[in-house]
Amino acid sequence: MREAAVLLVVVAVAALGVFGLGSHSCVSSNDTAAISSLRNIHSAQFALRDAAIVDADGDGTGEFGLFGELTGEHFLRGGTATLPQPLLSGAYRDVDETGAVHRSGFYFRMILPARDGGFVVERPQAARPVEVPAPQAAANGCRCCGTQRVPLVSVALSAPVDAEAAERAWWCVAWPQYDDSGLRSYFVDHTGRIFARDSVDDPGATPPGGAGWTEIG
Repeated sequence: MREAAVLLVVVAVAALGVFGLGSHSCVSSNDTAAISSLRNIHSAQFALRDAAIVDADGDGTGEFGLFGELTGEHFLRGGTATLPQPLLSGAYRDVDETGAVHRSGFYFRMILPARDGGFVVERPQAARPVEVPAPQAAANGCRCCGTQRVPLVSVALSAPVDAEAAERAWWCVAWPQYDDSGLRSYFVDHTGRIFARDSVDDPGATPPGGAGWTEIG
């Protein structure tokens, strides 16, 4: 009888260990996914900038973008065109009131320089119908023309973007949505370096850095 009780205790402890490992593994996978997402965002930003797809000041030099632009959800700054091919998944298109999107247990927030010397994040904005040229197609010698109404909008911003500075700098921060959905917070910037810190609180809407942040790759 005593041996049976001891066996039950051993089995219970082992089960707790397995469950704990599973939970930690899930959190670790969220962190790994967040770091991978930041690398993808870095690649998307330079694809946008190097192709000069956004050039709000018209100087021939491309600028970095925000989630609404990178996903093709919003008009590109300074015009009424969208990306011909999205550079980021549509999972990044729904921005909340703090300028963050949620993906795989983490929040992500893009930050650009503002004209006043501050910083810009996106704001949620309901789609409104706008008129754009309808696609023209040849069929049996006929061509279609006119306009069509589609739910596209210009990106809503917390402040005007400094176009000149946005040719050189941007930041994207990531932090756990819940205390138990990630181990650390992260950010990547225009240098391509990724930094981490142990705090899982919202890093804010200004470029992170300084004490507590350590470069990890």
